Amino acid sequence: MTYDISLDKKKAILLVVGCILLVVLSFFAGLFLGAMIQQPETVTAAPNSEKPKKASAGAPAVLAKKLPAKPKVRLPVKPKVKLPAKPRVKLPVIAKKPAPTTPVATKVTSAAAPAPALPAAPKAKPEPYPYSIRLASFNQFKFVLTGLSQYRQKGMSPYFAKVNLGEKGVWWRLFTGYYPSRKAAQAAVTEHNLKGVQVIKTAYANLAGIFSSKNELNDIFKRLDSQGYSPYIIKDAENHLRLFTGAFITKKGVQDQNQDLKADGIDSKVVER
Repeated sequence: MTYDISLDKKKAILLVVGCILLVVLSFFAGLFLGAMIQQPETVTAAPNSEKPKKASAGAPAVLAKKLPAKPKVRLPVKPKVKLPAKPRVKLPVIAKKPAPTTPVATKVTSAAAPAPALPAAPKAKPEPYPYSIRLASFNQFKFVLTGLSQYRQKGMSPYFAKVNLGEKGVWWRLFTGYYPSRKAAQAAVTEHNLKGVQVIKTAYANLAGIFSSKNELNDIFKRLDSQGYSPYIIKDAENHLRLFTGAFITKKGVQDQNQDLKADGIDSKVVER
């Protein structure tokens, strides 16, 4: 009995499944038929379509409706406002001041200081003094300073001259006196009892100026001395003071010194002493 009940349940299940399948198949078959029915309608609709008939000449043409154009709004033109021209103001002409005139210097004879009178040129050629007494020669200037001090203590007036002897180097010759002849120079050697000295002819020197008094030559004398030269004074027959520096045997020696003097800003002249 139980066996029959189980067979009935299986049949019932199969029946239900079969019904569901039948419903599903019916649904899809309906969709397919619907699609088939709509397709010939769309195909046959094309031949029935008619071309639009041309409008006859008498019939009024149907115009497409045009949207009304937007009206152009013209903005009001701003009137050009002319600015009033600036009035030209004429500046007053400033009169040019006359250039200050330089006052002309007037000669005042009472207040002007008299210029120092220069000594008159010698009327005749001064007496020559070409000879000197050479006391010593040194190749170092420190020994020159020692010699100057020693001979000054003996009451003499020594002076020196620097010479370039080429390969032998630079030497300083220490002199004293100025004499018109060799005989006069030798007499001075005997008078002062000088030993180891030599009388030589030193005819060339540099003339730094001719003065009427020692006050006039004092400045140039000090300048020569401070710049390493050795100035000395010879008084001529007309009482003119002739300021010299150097005493040389050759003309080349005095010319070399003259170049040094010019380089130091001292005006001088090469002369025969």
